[in-house]
Amino acid sequence: AIDDLGIRQGNSLKFAVGTGVRMGELLGLRWRDVDLESGRVKITNQSVPVRGSQKPGLGPLKNEASRRTLTIGSYLLTVLRSQCDMIRAEIALVGDHWIDHDLVFPNRTGFVYSRTQTREAHEKAIEASGLKRIRFHDLRHTAISLMLQQNVPIAEVSRYAGHANVGVTLRVYSHFIPQRESNAAVVMDKVFG
Repeated sequence: AIDDLGIRQGNSLKFAVGTGVRMGELLGLRWRDVDLESGRVKITNQSVPVRGSQKPGLGPLKNEASRRTLTIGSYLLTVLRSQCDMIRAEIALVGDHWIDHDLVFPNRTGFVYSRTQTREAHEKAIEASGLKRIRFHDLRHTAISLMLQQNVPIAEVSRYAGHANVGVTLRVYSHFIPQRESNAAVVMDKVFG
C-alpha cells in the first residue's frame, strides 16, 4: 500500500517504519547527515513549529539521547537513493521556485514538509492497505517492537530509538522481548558444580 502513494510520501513512510524515527526527526533529516556509502544516518535536529508562521522550521531534538547515528541496511539505502532521484527531478521541474534547505523529505519547493501533510499521507496508506488504523507515531512503536522481537539487544534498540536510557525502552516495550527458557539455573550449576 505504501508503494501506491507515490515516491514522495512512500519513501518517507518506508524510512519511518524502517528506522522508528520520530516524525519531527524524519521531517528535519538533512542530506548532510546521510552517508549513502557507509549506510549511516545522523539524527541531529527536527522540524518544529515556528511561532507566527504557517511553515515549520528546524530546531533542537527532544533530548541529548535523541542525537544519534543510525546504521541502515540496503533496503533503506535504496529508498534514500530513490528519494534523491525524486528531488533532482523535482528541482528540474520547479526550477527557480526550489529553495534548497538540504532536506531529505522536503515539500514540493524544498521546504520542511508539514506534520499535517505527513499524517494525511500516512492515513491514505493505511486506508489503501486495509490494515487496522494506527497513528503515525505507531510506526515508531512497530519498528522498535520488530527489532526486539528479532532479538536485537535492548541497549542497541534503546540507542537506535533515541531513548534517554534503556529503562525507558524496557518500561514501554518489555512485553515485546521474546521470552526464553531461563538458563540461570544451568549457568549456576556450572559455576558451583
